Amino acid sequence: YDLPVNPQYTDSILATGVQILERSKWLNSVVISTADSAALAHISHLPFVISSTPVAPKLKPRTIGFYPVRQEINFSQNPFDYGKANGQIELIDGKSLHFNGYRGEGMQIAILDEGFLNADSLFAFDSVNINHQILGSWNFVDGGSDVFNSGGHGSSCFSTIAANSPGVMIGTAPHAKFWLLHTEAGNSENPIEEINWVSGAEFADSVGADIISSSLGYTTFDSLLAASNNTYASMNGKTTPCSRAATICARKGMIVCSSAGNDGSPPSTNNPNPFHFISAPADADSIITVGATDAEGNPASFSSYGPSYDGRIKPDVAAQGVNTTIINATTNMVRGGNGTSFSCPTIAGMTSCLWQAHPDK
Repeated sequence: YDLPVNPQYTDSILATGVQILERSKWLNSVVISTADSAALAHISHLPFVISSTPVAPKLKPRTIGFYPVRQEINFSQNPFDYGKANGQIELIDGKSLHFNGYRGEGMQIAILDEGFLNADSLFAFDSVNINHQILGSWNFVDGGSDVFNSGGHGSSCFSTIAANSPGVMIGTAPHAKFWLLHTEAGNSENPIEEINWVSGAEFADSVGADIISSSLGYTTFDSLLAASNNTYASMNGKTTPCSRAATICARKGMIVCSSAGNDGSPPSTNNPNPFHFISAPADADSIITVGATDAEGNPASFSSYGPSYDGRIKPDVAAQGVNTTIINATTNMVRGGNGTSFSCPTIAGMTSCLWQAHPDK
């Protein structure tokens, strides 16, 4: 798993004139971009190629981004005034860890999402930015390190962990350090996003992240690639690329927290999605799959169901995912949000505090 794809293989592929977009050590694969059918046919017949499959329609060119740095200013805080986030912390007994001095210090969390719009300037992240708790970032969709210009979903998820605005909102691990990884294309749903997830996980491993928080899930894809749709039978922890990678993360000693998904409601006219069950990578073995509850701990109607197809109990745990307190990345205001997208990072942050308290476990 630590060896790169054989360079003789990649050189042979590049010699056909195609562009290599991504390389996965763990899956021993590459993603290529080409409009040359003859080159693709040649590559498919190379002796080291087992199989090939389309993962996306035509992609826009990737660009090199930038990583802005904030100027340091003085900052003070009262660390235990949770504001509107008080209930979601209490529901999972998070205060007992915080009050005993465990707020994520020394832990690294990699967040995989669709982007982190304005996370370099939102008020809830002042402490994170001033104290340089964002260790780095990468955009696996567009290239470069800029992750702050799109994707409000990622910022909202980030806020449940990292927000540190006493009296307004405090997250579950406000003193942890973070890697912000943009793996999800917000305007499409194609298999390449699973491959981006794998690349993000490999990146997280390479930089020493302890925990991955992933509020993403893959079931069905856009119509052009509907033949690649995942099914419930795929939810066995061994089939989809991102689930296989999540299992590798667990074997390497990382803890992966993954949203169970929001397909639990029965099909209706307004919601025809018949999937009902957990989505990839929530089916991966030895990871924490997170369901959603309301503020009283009752299961949310939308929270996706287990078990995994091979019979393992999923979700593993749950947290508040109904009217969860989050930051709106566009308005820079606190609001309520629904989804296992928000219960998952709530658990991921608290998991880092628990691991901090028990480093030998």
